[in-house]
Amino acid sequence: VPPLKMNCRNSKKIVFYNHTTTGCEKQLSPEGMVAGENVEHYFPVKSRQVEKVVEIITDLLSKGIPESKISLLTCKSSTYSQLLQDDEIKNWVEKGLVFSTIQSYKGLQNSFVIATEFKELESDHSTSLLYIAISRAKLKFYLVLDKGLENSYNQLLAMRINQIR
Repeated sequence: VPPLKMNCRNSKKIVFYNHTTTGCEKQLSPEGMVAGENVEHYFPVKSRQVEKVVEIITDLLSKGIPESKISLLTCKSSTYSQLLQDDEIKNWVEKGLVFSTIQSYKGLQNSFVIATEFKELESDHSTSLLYIAISRAKLKFYLVLDKGLENSYNQLLAMRINQIR
């Protein structure tokens, strides 16, 4: 299978973010493709990650975005995810918010994607999961990482930017 050269799914900003974060081949966007919104990333301490996800979803819903246009992607199965321990998140899932592992969401897409619960960012496996998560978002992507991963994230970005130059 030849590599994908034209990206018709993601906004231009998401395409660029995926390229600079995961090192995937830079793809072109078709003429007239929406620029999109900036990708947002957060580094709350572990005990506040779920709270940050709730804050993001609450903000999207307050802007009139329906639950069905939001996907919450995690590296953990529903059994081990802290996200489904939260009553508000469970309620939104019942109303149509998509909850999935990143691996299970491969090949799917949604307008707004929030990815969280990464254990580390150094392995090829986590880079692959990050690529899948980012490339699922059509309009806006949010990344919520544990505060302990902030240095790893910044090192990853620095490494990728040096590779691009």
